[in-house]
Amino acid sequence: MLLSIAKPTNFGKVLAKLVAAEPKVECYCYTYTVYLDIPVKSMKHMQDALEFLERELALDFNYTFDLPASGIRQFQDQRAQWLMVQALINNDEDPTATCKRTVVGTEMVERVIYKLECSDAEQV
Repeated sequence: MLLSIAKPTNFGKVLAKLVAAEPKVECYCYTYTVYLDIPVKSMKHMQDALEFLERELALDFNYTFDLPASGIRQFQDQRAQWLMVQALINNDEDPTATCKRTVVGTEMVERVIYKLECSDAEQV
């Protein structure tokens, strides 16, 4: 399945090249998914890493998903569900960063609260 989606290549060599260019990148491998976490100051920085991966693996990272509470923007090729590339945007204290996690409001969520009550079966 992987070879039908990604260009036949040695993923380890691609990862080694990425780590050489981005020493702070972290790789997490789970059963069916590989996560590449890249700390970034700007989306231009992230775009360079994505273009490298697209070129080396013949993928197209055309889907994004934001996890704002965590400061993560996730990139994925819809055909390659096994690889998630995540931009870590936790630069709250860095004045040179162009990407920052900002609080834009608060949300109140109304939730039903349950209590378990049982009647006494011995009542006459």
